[in-house]
Amino acid sequence: MKVISYLNDVPFDELSYEEKLEFSTEVQIRMLKMAGYTPIEVEDESDKID
Repeated sequence: MKVISYLNDVPFDELSYEEKLEFSTEVQIRMLKMAGYTPIEVEDESDKID
């Protein structure tokens, strides 16, 4: 049995790479927030913390 995941009424397998990446990033941010972390937005590469 195959389970089909949907995002906005579109099968997940049919989403573009960019749509999958955006969705995955949103999910990771939600999980970090639930764990008590506060994600920060980085405007450009020079703002990143090493």
